[in-house]
Amino acid sequence: MCGKCSAAIAEVSGKSGGYYGCLGAAKGTCDNKMLVRRTLVEKIIITASPENVRHVLERVEEGVKKLYAHIPEAIRMKETELASEAARLAIHRSLPTAWRWSRSAGLRKLFQSLT
Repeated sequence: MCGKCSAAIAEVSGKSGGYYGCLGAAKGTCDNKMLVRRTLVEKIIITASPENVRHVLERVEEGVKKLYAHIPEAIRMKETELASEAARLAIHRSLPTAWRWSRSAGLRKLFQSLT
């Protein structure tokens, strides 16, 4: 996370193997133009102590949880919509075929008379 604008730090340049930097700066919304070579970042991470790695993983986990916190509620809403639509479809399928066809033909005639 950028110390100036709180934007994500990610690979922002592909030249010479890639560089990490502020995504806000890459988009022109932050003045933190510092770039760090990807290989240097990887070397530091690989040689880091287990405590540092654990800290980084905890921060990433917190960020992912925050980012996807809305997903369970969205799933519940979609399941409710699906159940409602399944019930509507079951009612439609239970109607006699002749009624369904005559009903749709009547609606078609009504629509044509309105246009």
